[in-house]
Amino acid sequence: MRRGRNGRAVRLLLLRHAVYTGRGGAAAREPADISLLVDTDWKARYTHRTHHPADDAEKVTARNGRITRIHRNIEAALAHGEFTGMAKFSAAGAALLREHYHRCRALHAGQPFREAAAFEKAYLIHLFQEMIEQGVPLAHVDAPGGYMEIDTQQDYELAQRLWRIDKLTD
Repeated sequence: MRRGRNGRAVRLLLLRHAVYTGRGGAAAREPADISLLVDTDWKARYTHRTHHPADDAEKVTARNGRITRIHRNIEAALAHGEFTGMAKFSAAGAALLREHYHRCRALHAGQPFREAAAFEKAYLIHLFQEMIEQGVPLAHVDAPGGYMEIDTQQDYELAQRLWRIDKLTD
């Protein structure tokens, strides 16, 4: 657990098989109760990824510092960026996440939830979108680049070739 700018405890959540530069720490300093780290240079990374298509990216749209939508089906041209899998929650933000998770689980356990065949198979972005639609503000912290998802053998090889160890500690 880290302390944010205002001294309040924050929780960082990492959800991906990924490597991050030091820019990821910016999420911890964001004063919002819930903030997602968003790669605004995500399209460049997909030019080398032939085994993981860009249309599978968990893209976000944003307005006035808030995420307005998070979904794989957002057109690339309309996306503000890609959710990196790193999120920051204050104590209040973590409570909101738990509250919405338990509400959705009570309503949808064993049943379809959004695009998932069952609630238990849903992605976190499905819950985030549900929260957005319920009026919960999700802030975004933009990190142009500084992140690489490792989903395939090709991604691993690209990371070894394109990322130097000194870049990871910037």
